[in-house]
Amino acid sequence: MKLPKKAVSYKKSILPLFPIILEVLYSNDYSPRELYIKLYKKIDSITLFTDSVTCLYALRKIDMNENGMLYYVKTN
Repeated sequence: MKLPKKAVSYKKSILPLFPIILEVLYSNDYSPRELYIKLYKKIDSITLFTDSVTCLYALRKIDMNENGMLYYVKTN
């Protein structure tokens, strides 16, 4: 997982991908595959994508429903 540190700049870490993914999921639900296809031009690799989605899930910013669709978790 690429987090910013001495050897990895912020721009090359997964953190700048969070708002990109959240913005797309805010308006629609997508399967992980559909989401990657929608964002593959903005994300350098599948590894960065999966790490970003995993972190957003762990932070409870996104979730997956029973149909396997990722969605934005709206909080108060």
